[in-house]
Amino acid sequence: MFSIPEVDLVNALLLILLFSWVVIGVFWLQVMQRALELVRPFNKMKPSQVWLTFIPLFGLYWQFMVVHHVADSLGEEYRRRGIITREARPGFGVGLTANILLCCAVIPDFGILIALLSHVSRLMHLFKIKSYTTELAAIIAEQNSYPKVEEAQVYIPQEVNSVIEEALKQNNPNRFLPPETAEEARKKWGRK
Repeated sequence: MFSIPEVDLVNALLLILLFSWVVIGVFWLQVMQRALELVRPFNKMKPSQVWLTFIPLFGLYWQFMVVHHVADSLGEEYRRRGIITREARPGFGVGLTANILLCCAVIPDFGILIALLSHVSRLMHLFKIKSYTTELAAIIAEQNSYPKVEEAQVYIPQEVNSVIEEALKQNNPNRFLPPETAEEARKKWGRK
């Protein structure tokens, strides 16, 4: 049936997992930092704090916080700029999946293989956030190229010319009346 894998195979898979986690993690964190730098500073996480993910054990928790803050910050920036996104929280689902699969590394026997599969989700999250940040950077550049509008000046007439007002009332006596309701229209036209 099923036999326990040899220690050498487990150690080799563990080394592959650790090395690939570091390599993919560096690229992933660079993209997350770039995403947080691009949005307004209303987010609660500073862009440089994403690197706390490399702290042992604490990093397992912090990667969830990074995904949470990046998704919320990107979504808020899109809403603030009046743009409808494909996702309310960009990349949150894929990022959460990658984090959960990586945490499965502690499961005996199959955990290392599941954690290796988490890299697929991590790369999907990386590319998704990268596309959102590229799109948002283009939108920001486009919106910054619009001409700047100074404070709106509202026209407030200083004096009301009573002669002109009387002429307007005589030419259009219903001008200052509220619009008629559906009942008034039925009575007026004799319909029920």
